[in-house]
Amino acid sequence: MGVLACERNNCRNIMCNKEILHHYICNDCFNELLECKKNWPNMMTKLEMEERIEEFMDTKVGRYEVLNNGEIEEMFNIMLREF
Repeated sequence: MGVLACERNNCRNIMCNKEILHHYICNDCFNELLECKKNWPNMMTKLEMEERIEEFMDTKVGRYEVLNNGEIEEMFNIMLREF
């Protein structure tokens, strides 16, 4: 049995049980894709959906992770860079 490594940008998970558009995807990334999908329009073409999935696979892991209030403040401070 071979290893099915997640093909999302920078993901290190190697035990994937899903495939989308010929890309292996782990459960963590798939759950992020579902969060991302919530913001998609109600109507789109198949091509637009494929493009959104491809764009998602190029994003870094954690980009669509849902944060609670405390995590939002913490992440904001991590992203803030002062000169």
